[in-house]
Amino acid sequence: MRIGTEREETMIPRVRHLSVSQWSVRIARKHKIRWCTMINSDALRNEWHVVYRSHSLSEGDVRPIRLLGQDLVIWRSSGKAVAWLDLCIHRGARLSLGQVVDNELVCPYHGWRYNLEGTCTLIPA
Repeated sequence: MRIGTEREETMIPRVRHLSVSQWSVRIARKHKIRWCTMINSDALRNEWHVVYRSHSLSEGDVRPIRLLGQDLVIWRSSGKAVAWLDLCIHRGARLSLGQVVDNELVCPYHGWRYNLEGTCTLIPA
């Protein structure tokens, strides 16, 4: 496996006690590579990524997911699976800590409700 640029490539030696990811971290530090550069790449962001098996997400389930350094929430209601940023627009609470009530995702912080289209349907007083 090779990691590096066209000008310089680094071979990953086969050492049993270090994983490929550990070597990647060492090489990144050596060459001062910033991981966010790769994560923010359009080549990765504009592609489909498997984050969860649909048949494993039951009706009413709410799950936190992390993809490319971004926190997401996935949930299922009315047979439809939905993935959003794990963020309530009110105070930035994690929606993945909430629950599904009447086919809407309820924020655990102040109870704001979101329908399957992402529209806020209830702001409790």
